[in-house]
Amino acid sequence: MTIEAKPTEAKTTTARKWRVGLAVSCYYPKISEALVEGAHFALNEENVAITEKRIDGTLELPALIRRWHARDGLHGYVALGCVVRGETRHFDLVVTESAHWLQFLSVSQGILITNGVIAAETMSQAEARSQGGASGRNHGAQAARALLSILESVEQD
Repeated sequence: MTIEAKPTEAKTTTARKWRVGLAVSCYYPKISEALVEGAHFALNEENVAITEKRIDGTLELPALIRRWHARDGLHGYVALGCVVRGETRHFDLVVTESAHWLQFLSVSQGILITNGVIAAETMSQAEARSQGGASGRNHGAQAARALLSILESVEQD
């Protein structure tokens, strides 16, 4: 009796193309989780290695990303969170300053960052912009796809 040896299938492992950090402000946990889910959907389509860091505030996202990048040097970062207008001007300060410093880091330091922080007038607006997983309305997915497009563009240079 002759037994034929079956060729073994070569296990190919695809190396992760990029290492991306999700910097998440968890002030509104339900919204933040939905944004993270959307970002994961978008990034997993491209075989990206994802690391997350979570903090309480949105104003602190730029400082987190700056220190994180200095230590780990990931390819890019997606800032995620939510700010909902209240009765004071604090909303304007948080939205404007966090966006400004995220952009400043990206432009002046060459750190690739996209901004998936929702600025909403009401909680229902925030919920609408965070739901749907990888759909077009999820700001986490949108910001992750924006980062992927930047990474693709930079890679072609």
